[in-house]
Amino acid sequence: MKLLLSILCSLFLTQAIAQKKQVIYLDTLGNESNLYEHIAILNTAWYEWDYDESDPKISYIRFKRLSKKAHDSLTHLTYQKNLLLNKIDRPFVLPSVTDLSGKTWTQEELDSKVVVVNFWFVGCGPCEIEMAELNQLVAKYQNNPEVVFLSLCNSKGKKIQKFLERKQFDFHIASAVDQTIPKFGISTFPTNFVVDHGTVRLALEGTGRGAVYLLDEAVKKALND
Repeated sequence: MKLLLSILCSLFLTQAIAQKKQVIYLDTLGNESNLYEHIAILNTAWYEWDYDESDPKISYIRFKRLSKKAHDSLTHLTYQKNLLLNKIDRPFVLPSVTDLSGKTWTQEELDSKVVVVNFWFVGCGPCEIEMAELNQLVAKYQNNPEVVFLSLCNSKGKKIQKFLERKQFDFHIASAVDQTIPKFGISTFPTNFVVDHGTVRLALEGTGRGAVYLLDEAVKKALND
């Protein structure tokens, strides 16, 4: 999906360059933005690109709000495309890991919670794009002690720390190089699980429009069951 968006944007940019026009990205509030932020907003599945060529010197890429029906349709497509069916209803077995803050997470502790697990690595563009929306998910449940957000990163600790100097990511982050990630057979990044008291209830690989919405829905279901 990121490739398709890049192709579409490249075509638009090529047209704008041919016309010798400046290209400006505008966010949902009309403020100047960038391509990464635009793709992140598209991934919420609540917006579509709207191309404004009314200015003879500037090409604007704005957003238009989608209907609930359109949002649900895009989200369903992501579910169908990204679902890791072979992971569903399987036990989530995790060796004890220590996050960057020094906290050790044990199997026993995680088995008593609803856990959103994020697999990623430093340098993964799609992983970085979804972080802003994942941070919003963390904020939504920040006062609920029954929900844990754990990120298993396939990069070394120093590299992660350097990354976090420029990019905010609010999960509990643990370096899992050559330890945890191979155990789960993860081959696509990012990959996200929702684990309900030790059992995987949702597993999605890659990014997609509405993917974080699907994680949220799975968390709500786990809390209400």
